[in-house]
Amino acid sequence: MGRSGQGKSRFLQSLTGLTDQEIPAGAGGFMTGVPSMIRHQAGPTTADVELHDEASFLADVIRPYYTELGLGTPPPTVDAFGRAELPELPEGADSRHVHAYKHLRSYRDHVGAYRGLLADPSRIMSISPAEIRDFVAQHDADDKPLHNFRAVRRVRITAEFPEHELGNLAVIDLPGLGDTNLHDEMMLRNALDGEVDIILFLRRPDPVRDGVFDYDVDLYEVARSALPELPLDRWSFFVLNRFQGGEYDNTRGIEVFTSELKKSQLRVTDVVVADCTVVSEVSAAFEAVAGHAVRTIDELDRVLLERRRNEVAALRAEAALLVADAREVADLAVPTGDEDPRFNQLYGKLRPQFRRGVERLVRTLRDRAAEEEPRLESEIKTALAKAEAAVKVPDTEQIETRRDDLGAYGAALGQFADEMRAAVSAQFLELDAVLRDVVASLHEDVAEVLASDGGLGGLGPERGRDFLVLVAGRLPRGDSARELRLAFQFLVDFRLSYRGMIQHRVRRVLEKLMPDRFGLGANNATEVGYMLEELLGETLWEIKNVLNGLAREPHEAVFAVAEEFRDRALRAEGVDDEWRNTYKALRNEVWPDEFAVLAENTALMTLWNAAVQRVSDAAAEPGTVI
Repeated sequence: MGRSGQGKSRFLQSLTGLTDQEIPAGAGGFMTGVPSMIRHQAGPTTADVELHDEASFLADVIRPYYTELGLGTPPPTVDAFGRAELPELPEGADSRHVHAYKHLRSYRDHVGAYRGLLADPSRIMSISPAEIRDFVAQHDADDKPLHNFRAVRRVRITAEFPEHELGNLAVIDLPGLGDTNLHDEMMLRNALDGEVDIILFLRRPDPVRDGVFDYDVDLYEVARSALPELPLDRWSFFVLNRFQGGEYDNTRGIEVFTSELKKSQLRVTDVVVADCTVVSEVSAAFEAVAGHAVRTIDELDRVLLERRRNEVAALRAEAALLVADAREVADLAVPTGDEDPRFNQLYGKLRPQFRRGVERLVRTLRDRAAEEEPRLESEIKTALAKAEAAVKVPDTEQIETRRDDLGAYGAALGQFADEMRAAVSAQFLELDAVLRDVVASLHEDVAEVLASDGGLGGLGPERGRDFLVLVAGRLPRGDSARELRLAFQFLVDFRLSYRGMIQHRVRRVLEKLMPDRFGLGANNATEVGYMLEELLGETLWEIKNVLNGLAREPHEAVFAVAEEFRDRALRAEGVDDEWRNTYKALRNEVWPDEFAVLAENTALMTLWNAAVQRVSDAAAEPGTVI
């Protein structure tokens, strides 16, 4: 990060091999307007420009000025920002705010020059190297002002670095601090917090007299504020641009600045001196910096990871409190008080209807448990046929070629066996889809009973597993629905998969094709072909026998799960009271015509509960529930 002038640009040009047009250099003043990430890649230089849209420009660029300067409500649109006069700066504003106000006025006065870029629907523009300056610089080569940079978020450049051993590193060219551009400060902090591992402060000391000035301190403090818990002296360097010869020789200025730096509050890892126009000196300086990065990066990453963990823990704690408060609000909306006669009457009719629906489904699944699942039976036959068709014994020429490659018939035999084993196994992986459909059918059947016979269809349009999850999420919390929660959790978590049900059976047979199981004693191509043919035939025959009758097992598993759900949901101790509590809480959605006053708030409460659940899911650590 450099404050101004040519030093930073010349350093980056020497390091990356880019030109004045691609990394603009000026004779002084502030040149870079947006962050540019530069990566090594063999081949021609390319560049992509990421633009702001109207919303991000207003939120990320303009709004911070209104907030920081106390200017009131930010403009709602870019057109409004360009049309209206800026609010007056409050009285008593300090010099920093005065300078920042000038920058905001510059954004407003020149909005017409970059307004069109904010409306570009593509958001990402690929540009030629010759156009880079037009989008990243504040001035052109003739020192005339440019304004495209105001609409740009960042630029990504790929170029072939002269020193290829540095190519694994990316360089980010950040704007230096001007006379207080709030947007530059924000970009600096964001980049340092999330993208940068090592900071380089670039400075070209004055030939006659120099020292550590306020702008050096300001830049340093911005960098330190990005990651306050990470000591800046562990990951920052000063690079001093040396100019030798003639009246501009700054050797003495470098000595003075280095001495003043040691006395100042600025603490860095080291001070490196290099002529930024000489590639070899820049490479040597950068290698010293990179070497330090390699030695310290693990420790710095550990500190940053700990910070992220603490931030996540704090966010989760806040979210947990928010969820608890939000659920209390939802509970207040649930009807309380004495049981009302109309509810008792309606629930009294619905309850036996629901029980009959569950029992009817369980009987249907019991009758089906002895039947084979036709799709699974068909898919098993298809997989066997595909294995027979796809897995072929190599011919003599193929065996001889492999033997020549590996040096022995036994080695060729082992390799062919490995390939055949993998090919046979692959044919059965698609059985997973059939098993998922079997489970989905059970979830649909139970959901339909709950929606129709159980009268819960008004809770939402979802069906199948999604509806079961929806109902489970609407159960009363705590012990008042403990058995029902277990029943629904058991049902929702039910899975059938190839990996859990079939794969181990197939793999056990495939051991026949393991080279260390049958030996590698083959003396010619004929013997290799014969052994592979025998092994393949036996393997496919045994797989067929092992899987014979397996098509009945999915229905057996489905029946067992449905029966378990029935016992937990209908016959467990206290479950009748749990259902009564559940229906009482949901009565305005189950019988909306009967409870019209409560029904008015149904849609709102549904949205509220869904939003609370989304916050809870997003904030919960894996394996926990908020």
